[in-house]
Amino acid sequence: MVLAMTAEAAGTAKLDNCGCLRHIIQVVRKRGVNMSEIRQIELSRIKTDNSIHPREFTDSDIVEEYAEAMKGGTVFPPLVVFKEDGKFFLGDGLHRIEACRRLNLKKISAEIRTGTKRNAVLFAVGANNEHGLRRTNADKRKAVRILIEDREWRQWSN
Repeated sequence: MVLAMTAEAAGTAKLDNCGCLRHIIQVVRKRGVNMSEIRQIELSRIKTDNSIHPREFTDSDIVEEYAEAMKGGTVFPPLVVFKEDGKFFLGDGLHRIEACRRLNLKKISAEIRTGTKRNAVLFAVGANNEHGLRRTNADKRKAVRILIEDREWRQWSN
């Protein structure tokens, strides 16, 4: 059920007409940081504040669907987090982490990358282009707004 939804979302995800999100995603991939490890980490250690994520809203129906799938034994991909000075900033997996919280789970599998909160923000802007819950137009606008409000990122060109 969830895997079919994820595959459908990946196959039907569309970018905005100007293609600027496509360019942003390409830049994010080129400027990525190296993965250091995948392991279980405590949910309470992962920062998920709204300033990191380009989602306008968390979709409670998707959180519930993911939680039910997790209870049924579905294994989801690890979150992507960026570690800086012992803090973990969520780059991808907002709905998965919320599903775990709903189930009162204490730990989750995460791909831990060395990086900063800025790395997490930049990664999050490019997340869900090819997998997961399809981005809404409001999500796309927020992603672009995050980038153009940043002094460095707004200087990037096509």
